[in-house]
Amino acid sequence: MRYRLVATAEHLPTHLRERRISKGFYEDYANLVRAIGNVLRRPGAAGIPTATSVQDVVGGGASHFFAQGGRVEHAMDYVLRCAIYESPSGDGTWDELQEDSAGGGNTDSVGYAELPKCLEFIRVAERLSLQNLDRYRSRTAYAGGDDMWGGDLDDEEDEELDEDF
Repeated sequence: MRYRLVATAEHLPTHLRERRISKGFYEDYANLVRAIGNVLRRPGAAGIPTATSVQDVVGGGASHFFAQGGRVEHAMDYVLRCAIYESPSGDGTWDELQEDSAGGGNTDSVGYAELPKCLEFIRVAERLSLQNLDRYRSRTAYAGGDDMWGGDLDDEEDEELDEDF
């Protein structure tokens, strides 16, 4: 649990991480991430998460997070950056998992495999009304030796992206 807290909290803006993160704050943050997942499962345009649609799903289940200055966009940033990390722009684990599942006959994974591949995460960030759009530009090892976060692939540790909303 401690690792999960650290891994997800590192995506929060600096001003939120500098405070003591309580269990209630973290649970509310997790509730927002789950609410985004629930919205994404909706068909059509209703499946595009907006601050309003996510707040409607989470209801009062994020009051600690909001009281400390957290915003729905912070949770959307986390989800999008995880998608980037697991995409071919990152380590590719999502597509590998889907290919393995499709090979096993999972119909959702077969459907996913048939979709066109698009790594234009900046378009998703624009649609979600996220700020600091440059950090969502798709970067791969094939495009100039940078990793997906804009750092040199030879660096042991990437500089942390602390742009606040």
